[in-house]
Amino acid sequence: MNQFIKAVEDNNWDKALSYCSKRTNSRAARYERDEYFREFVPIAKLKAETNYKFWTYSQDGPGGKYHFFGCFLNLSKTSNGDSINWEWWLERTDRGWLIDLPDVPVERWSQVEIDRLKRYRENADARWKALEPKLKGLRTQLTALQQEYKLGQPMPFRLELVNEGAHELSYDKQQVAVNGSMIIKDENGRIIPYTAGPHQTAGGEKPIKPGESVVLFASLDIAKQYDIKRPGKYQVQFSGRGLEVGDAIGSKHGVVARREFPSNTVEIEVKP
Repeated sequence: MNQFIKAVEDNNWDKALSYCSKRTNSRAARYERDEYFREFVPIAKLKAETNYKFWTYSQDGPGGKYHFFGCFLNLSKTSNGDSINWEWWLERTDRGWLIDLPDVPVERWSQVEIDRLKRYRENADARWKALEPKLKGLRTQLTALQQEYKLGQPMPFRLELVNEGAHELSYDKQQVAVNGSMIIKDENGRIIPYTAGPHQTAGGEKPIKPGESVVLFASLDIAKQYDIKRPGKYQVQFSGRGLEVGDAIGSKHGVVARREFPSNTVEIEVKP
C-alpha cells in the first residue's frame, strides 16, 4: 500500500496499477490513466493519511486460506456527524498481495454513502421509537458495599439493572465495569480521572424479565481504576456508558437502546 501511494504521488500510474488486481486494471483500461485516478481515487486524502484503518477477513476453504483487508479512508462527515469512508481492499491472490479499488467514482461513492447512512438512520429511528416505550421502568441501582472507605484499601461497589416495567428486554453488560464507565467527583466537583487504561471485552445479550433485577457487577473496586489519592467526600455514579439494552432476545424488530441509563449517585467519605 505504501508503494502504491508513492507511485500515485509520483503520477506513475502504470506502476501504481502494477500493485493492483486484475479487476482494477480491467476497470482502469476503460479510461485514460490520469483520468481514472482523478475520478476513482481520492488522491489528496490518500496522500495525507498516515495510518491505515482496516478490518480483516480470513477463511479456510478448498483453495486454502483466503486473506482480505478492507481499509477505510475518511472523506468527510455528514451533518449528523456520520463518517463518509472510502473503502479500498488488499487481498491475497496467486500473484501475492494486490490492491483492489472501488468501481465507483469518488464523488458518486460519497453520495451513495450519504444515502445509505440516511436510510440506516431513518430505519434505526423507527425501531428506536418502537422500543422506547418498553424501556419505562428500567433503571440501574448503585450500592456502596462498605460503611467506611479508607485510602489504600479496596472501595467496592455493586451495580444492578432493575426492570420495573411490563416488558421483557435484553441487555449486554460487557463494558459496564471498564473503560471509565463511572463518574466520580470530589467535594469540589472535580472529576476523578480513570487510570486503568482501555480494555477490550466480549459478551452477549441476556434476558431481563419484568420485575427482575440482575447484577451488572458484584464488586467493582473503584480504587483500582480511579485516581483517588486524598481523603474527603466523594460522589460516585454509574454513567450508563457500556450498557447495551434492547428488545427481548429473538424479537423480530430487536434494536439496541441508544439512551444511557445512569444510576443513582452514592455519597461516600474516604478516610486517611
